[in-house]
Amino acid sequence: SLLLVAAAAMTMASCSQNEIVETNPDANRAIGFGVYTGTQTKGLVTDNSLTDGATANGLKVAGKGFGILAYQTSGNYSTSGAKGLFMDNVHAAWESSEAGGSWKYSPTKFWPTNTTDKISFFAYAPFNAGATTGTPTGTNKIKVTGATGSEDPLLEFTLQDNQKDMVDLVVSNVKDQQSTTAGGKVTFAFKHALTRVAMHAKTSVATNAETKVYITGIKLKHTTKLAKKATFDMNDATWTLPATSPGSDYLAADYAIAATSANGVLKLADPNWKGYTTPAVEINSTAVNLFTDDQYLFFIPIDGTTGTSGTSDVKAEITYDIVTASSSDASVKSSHTKEVDLGTGVFKQGKAYKFTFTITLNEIKVDVSDFNWDSPEEGK
Repeated sequence: SLLLVAAAAMTMASCSQNEIVETNPDANRAIGFGVYTGTQTKGLVTDNSLTDGATANGLKVAGKGFGILAYQTSGNYSTSGAKGLFMDNVHAAWESSEAGGSWKYSPTKFWPTNTTDKISFFAYAPFNAGATTGTPTGTNKIKVTGATGSEDPLLEFTLQDNQKDMVDLVVSNVKDQQSTTAGGKVTFAFKHALTRVAMHAKTSVATNAETKVYITGIKLKHTTKLAKKATFDMNDATWTLPATSPGSDYLAADYAIAATSANGVLKLADPNWKGYTTPAVEINSTAVNLFTDDQYLFFIPIDGTTGTSGTSDVKAEITYDIVTASSSDASVKSSHTKEVDLGTGVFKQGKAYKFTFTITLNEIKVDVSDFNWDSPEEGK
């Protein structure tokens, strides 16, 4: 049977504010931007890193950065109030050639000179250059819709088809700004809008030279809970999910975690042990990461923000083999498939979870512990 330990739920959704990168407005009151960032520089997590490899999503990496929508209002911003388009999916990119580096965008915008007009800014990353037209395109599948006199700016997000391409969507807004506000600079504190999942596994006792345990597959089984696409309100940071019937905008009820060879994250390998060659992940009494190092799955939050409400909303189906040596070059195996509930209150917006599956001969149990999404070591 299976013992599931779920390490879950970071306690704060925003990136840690221990690094500030900002630009100061010049004498003409040009609008400058800054970013509060986390320290994490891992895999596909969106952070403020500059040199983290070609596949990294660091905001400072060439070609990355963030997109900005901004609106000019007479007085404070309101959903139902008149709004003048000020910036339409403008790309802010890191320019490192200057001393200390700075965020650049084009064309340069300047603050209104009167005392009543204000500017409200809405930012997101990863940036998508074609985000304002047609069907969401590109790897990150992001589309933004500008605000109207009765609606906030919206971001339509679609999960990536290839799990290895999943992205960490981050968003921020800074409203009702003037040239005299914070010295004329706008600093975004980005927050994670999705839910992040890591998976580890171990055995309840140490294996020996004659017995091995291999995980061969994992599925997430859900009751129309894991959405494939949804719309994010960039003003109040809430998700609007698609209708559950017919449910075509939801992931398959049996959602397989794909192997890396199939553009997934599950690091199956050929054990090549005593004739056993099934692609699998070998586990022992020390938990191992089932995913490629520094890779995660990112999902649209269940029920928008609150996560699972029932223990069977999302289950994990684990397939594994127990392989025993029968001679110096041969073995026999017994194959097993077990399901375990992932519990209530998981898959929340801005939360990170590590599920650790333990193969044991006893009953199925669940334990939950917390970790901080923005720590570079925890939850890996």
